[in-house]
Amino acid sequence: MSNGMKRIAGLSLMLAATIGLASCEKPGVKAPLDKGICYQVGFPESGDIKYNVVARNQPSIEYCAAQLYKLRLEFLKQGVSRKIVYGAYQGNFLFVDARYVKFSQALDGRRMTLLVKHPSEDRLVVPGSIVEAPSPQPSGPIREPANLPQ
Repeated sequence: MSNGMKRIAGLSLMLAATIGLASCEKPGVKAPLDKGICYQVGFPESGDIKYNVVARNQPSIEYCAAQLYKLRLEFLKQGVSRKIVYGAYQGNFLFVDARYVKFSQALDGRRMTLLVKHPSEDRLVVPGSIVEAPSPQPSGPIREPANLPQ
């Protein structure tokens, strides 16, 4: 067998292996694209993914995140201790825990922070939106009042 034939046989073998491996790969799970519908994602024992409608006519992903945060609090009140509530909104997956709401386009993909829990209130805010005001400084000299007891 000549070098050219060996090279063609080797390339053919690599191509067949690549095609075989590609056909074994499962396609990623996609979130529903329905406009304005906020879903809670469930994982039944059957192995399928179930999308439960939480709210309709949600104008943005932030509103859906708030609905899922509220759902998480309801689960906690009922004694269901879920660390993360999974949701979906217009092709994005949402992940709600005690401190953050994160989102990703893939269920197992990289998650980015969407909203954070306010440090002193039970509400969600955009990261970086809470700015503490500096403590007030005196505007002039401080004088002792004349009517203090001696």
